[in-house]
Amino acid sequence: MLKFFKIIVLISGLLLMALNLYGLTQPIRYPGLFSTDESLMRFSSETNYTYDEIMAKIENFKPADNDLDTARSLNELVNSSLTHVVWSRVDPATYRQLVPAWENYFLYLMGKFSSLPQFERYHFSNYKRTLERGIGQCGDASNVLSSLLNKYDLKNNIIAYPAGHVLVEYIDDNGQSHVLDPDFGVDVGVGADELDDQDEVVAAAYREVDRYTEEDIDYLVGVFKTYKEVFDDTTHFMTQRHYFEHISYVAKWLLPLAMIAFGLIKWQRLFSRRRSVAATA
Repeated sequence: MLKFFKIIVLISGLLLMALNLYGLTQPIRYPGLFSTDESLMRFSSETNYTYDEIMAKIENFKPADNDLDTARSLNELVNSSLTHVVWSRVDPATYRQLVPAWENYFLYLMGKFSSLPQFERYHFSNYKRTLERGIGQCGDASNVLSSLLNKYDLKNNIIAYPAGHVLVEYIDDNGQSHVLDPDFGVDVGVGADELDDQDEVVAAAYREVDRYTEEDIDYLVGVFKTYKEVFDDTTHFMTQRHYFEHISYVAKWLLPLAMIAFGLIKWQRLFSRRRSVAATA
């Protein structure tokens, strides 16, 4: 019975390892992303960058003469790096919102069987995976921008409004707050504490990008008057998911390795016993 169990464990470990290796050859981005039907887009993307192009832009990014302009440039870069699909309408398997098994079978199983919506349409904690997949909502874009600002040692917070939006607050050396919206590439033009009482300034900033109707702008202005939560960084913003994701990407390799090692112990002992018997004979 134990021998049969070890054989099953060995085969399962080999299959999981093969699945992981296959995943290394597969793009997490849906190949037809740039051909997405307009009806599935929140607004059209002005640029269509591949993941390699995005990472090249980040690696070759040159900070501006002052930190505020650097933050603004990164805000625009993040906005142009994501395709703005309607998150709840695209097919989760096609657009890799349901993380494929070959990418991470732990996240796949959670999305398939846990009935937890955050795994059925998953938001990555690792900003590079978000950029690689190429789609995102306001929370994803803010996560990416915050990560890039941290890369350049630019102090920032993520500001989340449970009523319906997520932004990033860049804080300059004088302690002045500057709100940026990477989802729409908007420099809002006010500080975080002014969002709820500078309606005309906020509305004018969003009108400049020409993606909102007046109804949309009124909705956002209303959201900014509601309760907000402030997070120090991306880890703070999605703590549990951050650690689960990190651990799962390590464990997806360690588990099959452990299973293979466990299964091979039996065969190693069997071959050693046979060699011993042969030598005695």
